[in-house]
Amino acid sequence: MGENLDTFAVVEDAKERTTDGVAGTELAVRYVLHAAGEAHRVASFLRIYVRGGLAFVAVAVWPESAGRAEEARLTLDGLHFYAPQP
Repeated sequence: MGENLDTFAVVEDAKERTTDGVAGTELAVRYVLHAAGEAHRVASFLRIYVRGGLAFVAVAVWPESAGRAEEARLTLDGLHFYAPQP
């Protein structure tokens, strides 16, 4: 992936996100990927949660020109943690 990644930038301050009592952080990221000789500008939200010593990562990625940030954030907001099994 490193050879295809041109730029990578966190574009907003990290935001605390708590889902079902599990603490997490959200990063808004923009980057440029090269594939088949073309540059693709993409955006993403990256959420990292830690519960019981395990880290969970959820990522929503879209073409930057598509303007789908709100849809991506709402989709991530719809994810839930279930109670741990005994």
